Amino acid sequence: MNTILITGGVGFIGTNVAKKFIDEGYNVLAFDNLQRPGVNENLEFLRQYGNDHFDFLWGDVRNLSDIKQMYDRKFLRQEIVCCIHLAANPGIPRSLQDPLYDFEINAKVTLNMLEFARFPNPIPFLLASTNKVYSDIINNYPMT
Repeated sequence: MNTILITGGVGFIGTNVAKKFIDEGYNVLAFDNLQRPGVNENLEFLRQYGNDHFDFLWGDVRNLSDIKQMYDRKFLRQEIVCCIHLAANPGIPRSLQDPLYDFEINAKVTLNMLEFARFPNPIPFLLASTNKVYSDIINNYPMT
């Protein structure tokens, strides 16, 4: 059966995306480091909700050996048909305190995941980003 890989898969958005894909009949492989508060509850919810259609893989997207675990799944056990990349540092305060961490998790890791989706058999890649990178000024522009 087709599997959707979601990095940051048990965060707020990841949980809701996973639930939607499970409802649509897909298997979901959530990859997360469980760093954010509240994600353990999301993980338990998805394990119960998804039953046999949900799998979890602990790892940190900054660590290439953890990403290798996803390659192993991609080629040996599961047919990953799409990567939805949600793993990120969503907060401005942390980015100001530690800009190297912020760059690594938000930019370098995105490149790593693009490579994952590209090699050796390309799969669709979706990236979600927060509007926080634009600040609240974006809300002042008129919509047409």
